Amino acid sequence: MKAIIYCKEQGMEWVRSFFPGYSPYMLPVGNKPLLEFIIDFCILAGIHDIRLIFNVDEPECVGYFEEGTRYGVRISYSHVSDGTAFRDIIAQNKTFCGENDIFYFQGFRFVEYDKNEPFKLAVGEDEVFGCLDRETGGYVVLGKNRLGSIPPENRDISRGGIEIRESRISGLKDYFDWNMRMVYELRSNYNLPGYSDSQAFIVGRNVQIPKDAEIATPVIFGNLVQLGNRARIGPGVIIGDHSLVDSDVVIHDAIVFDNSYVGCNLEIINKICYRNYLIDPINEIKIDIIDELLMTETVKNGIWKCPITQRVIAFLMLLIYAVPFAILRPFLKIKAVELDCFMDQQHRRKLKLRLYITPPEGWACRYFLKLSLDRYHLLPLVLNKTLRLVGSYILEATEENAELLKQFPDYAPGIFCYSEYLEHGHNPDQRAIDEQYYMYHASFWSNFKILKGILMHNLLKQDIDKQPLRY
Repeated sequence: MKAIIYCKEQGMEWVRSFFPGYSPYMLPVGNKPLLEFIIDFCILAGIHDIRLIFNVDEPECVGYFEEGTRYGVRISYSHVSDGTAFRDIIAQNKTFCGENDIFYFQGFRFVEYDKNEPFKLAVGEDEVFGCLDRETGGYVVLGKNRLGSIPPENRDISRGGIEIRESRISGLKDYFDWNMRMVYELRSNYNLPGYSDSQAFIVGRNVQIPKDAEIATPVIFGNLVQLGNRARIGPGVIIGDHSLVDSDVVIHDAIVFDNSYVGCNLEIINKICYRNYLIDPINEIKIDIIDELLMTETVKNGIWKCPITQRVIAFLMLLIYAVPFAILRPFLKIKAVELDCFMDQQHRRKLKLRLYITPPEGWACRYFLKLSLDRYHLLPLVLNKTLRLVGSYILEATEENAELLKQFPDYAPGIFCYSEYLEHGHNPDQRAIDEQYYMYHASFWSNFKILKGILMHNLLKQDIDKQPLRY
């Protein structure tokens, strides 16, 4: 048996209105795209050849599912014009269907199943069953001998075979209700992204939960979620990847989308947080939160600047460290590497930086590192506003780091950074959380604390001659 899934755009105006920029069929339910649940159902039913059909361009879907390799199935794609009938879709995909039974699924619908109760979807060669409406969609299972005599839409077809529990998501309230059902009732039925020691607490990778935060299950957390001090989360909360919930926030019966920042002291109950929007799914009201200290998208366009205070401090450091640099530098045989580094989140600007790598061990190297003189040659770049003194972690211009930059908000590279202050510099997942936190709490005093902390830490470190010089 093969599957054809028609991701019809008609009726999706509410998705485009409340979640601009989101592909409707990638809309998450329990932190997993709706379309992925349908594909999982096909796999559970023993189907390993799936065709996704769209009537608008959906590059996000194609980029996410690709050829189906990570699911162990074959996924192909096709395009039809708006208004194409069920019969015509089957006819246009005749080569794909071949001499196979077909499971056909159409529309913005959620399909219910239980991963713990596997079954095989079967149909007789001359049999057809299901329920399909031209406007709202549904499903049909066709025996291979019926491909040439397809029943019309807008009628109940024989409900023989296995009954498939599926229902239309017709609007914002339906969508919210399905998410609440997922977190409260259905989470054990599906393979949801994340790990758990109990079905009531599903958590992704690199999630930071302070000791004084309170979690009331059930909850579902994505990857790289960071909670602030005294946050009270749950029950009935879904938080997407790369999200930061700040201090003293209360959230229950709510959805926080990927890449969201929720500011201090907010109370979010029966709401959806999407970028800088707070959405009431019951009354279908969307409020644009203009104040970015309250709510915003963590991935933004980037505002690059180097404050005058940082340039003044960099100038003072050049003067203070000039003498020890002149004394120690002749005793070192330092190798350096020139790297192209990103200067902004959109990759429009790059900079070739000369970064030191590890020198031989010895007393000169030890004190060179203790005094952080491996950064001394970069200080003039702060004076001419090329770099910040304290800012984002410097990223080499590679494809991997270009993808990583999508997680960072106002990327502004600096000689010293918050990740180094926390000693997380070599963990990219943790660094992403650090960058999000830093960008929304950066101030003169926080930058001063970071600078002082790194300088003092290097000065007091015992095994510093074993550490690499390169930033």
